[in-house]
Amino acid sequence: MDLDGFLRKRKKDLVQKWFHAVVETYSSDASRFFENRKDPFANPVGNTFRKGLDALYDRLLDTQSNDPHQIGTCLDPMIRIRAVQNFFPSQAVGFLFDFKKILRQELGEKLQQPGMGEAFARLEERIDGFGLIAFNIYMQCREKIYQLKTDDLRERTFRAFERAGLVYEISKTDTDQENYH
Repeated sequence: MDLDGFLRKRKKDLVQKWFHAVVETYSSDASRFFENRKDPFANPVGNTFRKGLDALYDRLLDTQSNDPHQIGTCLDPMIRIRAVQNFFPSQAVGFLFDFKKILRQELGEKLQQPGMGEAFARLEERIDGFGLIAFNIYMQCREKIYQLKTDDLRERTFRAFERAGLVYEISKTDTDQENYH
């Protein structure tokens, strides 16, 4: 059996193992919650990762499509969650690279079969490319978070100065009078 056939046949099991690896990056209580609660409204994080990993798996197998936008669409919801949870960048996108370990464990000796090693190397390159897209998404999310924090701080500071009477609006007549002196 070739790599593509193996991956297609074992999709459900491999996606479940990948999901388990992702939820293991959280605390034990959160991990149990994400793993056991199937209701998408009671467990939106777990649901987002279940759906996202399933879609991402399909993108990995679709070697004809290398559209970063399609890949980003799969990654974006998961990376947004990780970005607001204050993971380090390596932790936020590391779940993609963990999948390579899962695949190596599952394939085992099959990687020694003719053609399997080369096919697996190409799949690893795709995963690495997905990791780079995920990193870009993570950085965009973090930049947006920092911008929102900066804007909020600026607005609160301005309001505090305004309440203290330390700022006032300059009218057109004030600026006209200064220009004549």
